[in-house]
Amino acid sequence: MTADEEQLAVESESSMYELFMGLMTIMSLGVMAAMLLVRIEPVDSILASTDTLFCLLFLADFARSLRRAPDKRAYVFGARPGRELPTGLLDLLGSIPSVGIFRAFRVFRLLRISRIVKARGAKALAREFVQRRAEAAIYIIITASMMVLLFGSTAIAYIEPPAPDSNIKNGSDAFWWAFVTITTVGYGDRFPVTNMGRVVGVLTMAVGIGIFGVLTSYLATLFLAPRKSDADEDPEAAMASSEDIAHELSAMRAELAELRRALETRSETVTR
Repeated sequence: MTADEEQLAVESESSMYELFMGLMTIMSLGVMAAMLLVRIEPVDSILASTDTLFCLLFLADFARSLRRAPDKRAYVFGARPGRELPTGLLDLLGSIPSVGIFRAFRVFRLLRISRIVKARGAKALAREFVQRRAEAAIYIIITASMMVLLFGSTAIAYIEPPAPDSNIKNGSDAFWWAFVTITTVGYGDRFPVTNMGRVVGVLTMAVGIGIFGVLTSYLATLFLAPRKSDADEDPEAAMASSEDIAHELSAMRAELAELRRALETRSETVTR
C-alpha cells in the first residue's frame, strides 16, 4: 500500500468527521465570498469574527491530520513522485488568520471529501451515517447551530442598526442576541424592534428550540440507554460467539453420553 493509499485509509476511518469538515469548508467559503461583497460594518465584523473561528477550527484539523498521517513530511510538502499538490501545506496556509489571500486554498480541502466519497461510495457513506447515528447527530447539531448563529446575527446586524429606536447597534450586539435567542435564554437586553427583525427572531427561536430538543434527546439516550455488548455492535462477532456456543454444547453432549455409557457399564458389572 502506497503512502497516499494509507492516508486515504486513515481519512476513511472517520468519514463522518471528514464530511463534517467538508460542510465547514463550504460554509467558510460562503463567509469569504460575503466578506468580499458586503460593505456594512456590523455585518462585516460578524463575518470577520466567524472567519477567524473557522481558521482556528481548520488549524485544529490540520494538527489532527498531521498527527494521524502515516508519512508526515509527504502530507505537508507532498515530497514524493505522483503527488500533485502538498495537501497539508495548503490546509495550513488556508487556516492562517488575518491573511485573506490564502483563504482560496480552502478549496483544496474539498478534494479530501471527493476522495473519500469516490473511495467509499455514496451507498456506503449513507449506511455508515445510519450505523453511526449518534456521531452524525452531533455533527448535524453543531453545523445547524453555526448556520443559525451566522445567518441570524448577520440578518439582524443588517436590519436593526438603522432603526431609530434600535438597541442592537453593532455586530457584537447582533451576535449576542442571536446566541441568547438560539439557546432560548432571552435576557431581554437586546431585542429587535422592526417587523423584519422580529421575523428573524421567530425563525431563530423556532430553530433553536428544535436544535436543543434534539441535543437533549441525544444526551438522554446516551446516558440512559443500556450499553450494547460487543456482540450487538459487531454482527460477525455475534456469529462467531454463536458458533462457539454450539461447539461447546456438542462437546458437553458427547461427554454426557460417554458418562452415561460408563455408568451403565458399571451398573451391569455390579449387578452381575
